[in-house]
Amino acid sequence: MSNDPEKKGILANLSIPSKGDIISIPDSSKVVTQGKVDGVFSIEDKEKWREFYRQKEGALKEKYEYFSSSTLFFPHNMDFRGRVYPISPLLNHMGDDVNRSILKFARGKTVGARGLSWLKLHCINLTGKLKRQSVEERMKVAEESVEKMIDSADRPLDGDRWWMESEEPWQTLAACIEVRDALRSPDPELFVREGGMSIHCSHLPIHQDGSCNGLQHYAALGRDRGGGSEVNLLPAPFPADVYSSVAVRVEEKRKIDETNGVEIASEIERETEGTCAQKGILFHDYSPIIDKLKVIKQTVMTTVYGVTMYGAVQQIKRQLKALGMDGEEAAEFASYLAKHTFASLSDAFASSMQLKDWLRQCARGIGELMRPVE
Repeated sequence: MSNDPEKKGILANLSIPSKGDIISIPDSSKVVTQGKVDGVFSIEDKEKWREFYRQKEGALKEKYEYFSSSTLFFPHNMDFRGRVYPISPLLNHMGDDVNRSILKFARGKTVGARGLSWLKLHCINLTGKLKRQSVEERMKVAEESVEKMIDSADRPLDGDRWWMESEEPWQTLAACIEVRDALRSPDPELFVREGGMSIHCSHLPIHQDGSCNGLQHYAALGRDRGGGSEVNLLPAPFPADVYSSVAVRVEEKRKIDETNGVEIASEIERETEGTCAQKGILFHDYSPIIDKLKVIKQTVMTTVYGVTMYGAVQQIKRQLKALGMDGEEAAEFASYLAKHTFASLSDAFASSMQLKDWLRQCARGIGELMRPVE
């Protein structure tokens, strides 16, 4: 990075960002005046201030024009898992809805016929209303909603305001604008939004999220078809939800324990019928299951990162206490639920969990030998 104004051209050609102070903004402290006399500035001082504000306005305009067309670069940190996170806290592509709605890729891609469909689907996905539906069903709704998307883009405040009903309203509005401009371009399949001109590609990010990535990797490494289907590695008409699946398995194990006279299983049932049932502590009925996953979701997510039984108990206990359960009872129930959560994961991801245990044993042996791996 550089703050030398003479290097702006070469830096731009090399895609190297300039520092923010490459265009200097006039400082009011540098304006030398005589001061007010009887509460009034002299004509000379007034002219100096007018000139200062003219220069400041011109510099700010130049700075905006220069940086508004520049590529933003985000420095990142990498954690122990190899995941990277942007350092800048106020604006980044992993931020909130507003952050994500205003950031686009510097380099666009040709949309194409399939891409145009995915652009519409992306708009529907952002609404969050059809998460459990098949892609075909969501595609159908997307085509039926094109007029609503166009209305949102054309009249965001005085139209039907369909975009405001979304879980991610600002990203939905950005997608609506992109859909509208693509459809109104001479060739929608060769559309790019850049300065309002059609130049053959789009810069809008289209989300493609993984399903519990750690379990996906283990299932793929272990050729685990059962586990793979739980995390959407295999073709299926509807998206799978591993957290819901594990929650259902945990509840099935609790019911078996209750039938067999295990006291704590009945206590959990009674407890959830009392102060905590409405908050979704356990899983009596499976619909809507999504509101009842907070208790075990973190444990399912972190099992691939080596969470121990003790760690899982602490995670579940925090969730139970947050839902209103007393600390002593929460500890007992958390231990019971953690045991069944691990057992349910082993049922759903049989070869994946065997592979994880084998890798742990290898790591332990390598550590004891104190020798590098070849």
